[in-house]
Amino acid sequence: MIVVHCDRCSINYDLTDVRNETTHPAARHVARFDCPRGHRSEARRILYEPSTRFEAGRPEDHLQPVSPDAIFLRACGVRPSEIRQ
Repeated sequence: MIVVHCDRCSINYDLTDVRNETTHPAARHVARFDCPRGHRSEARRILYEPSTRFEAGRPEDHLQPVSPDAIFLRACGVRPSEIRQ
């Protein structure tokens, strides 16, 4: 999901919820848009990815904590036997 912020509303909106969205001519990461409340605004496009780290919420992970590096390697498909110490 790509999020833009309206300064007058102080609300983050999904890019699909705004109207008249255009790219700033000098900065491609900046969007000009009309927020759902009708304010003309300009803001950076921010890629928002909700957390997918469900492993940290499981009770068994609290008994034997797993390092973030190990979680990353497991997500990439690297088996523990392939990791050099």
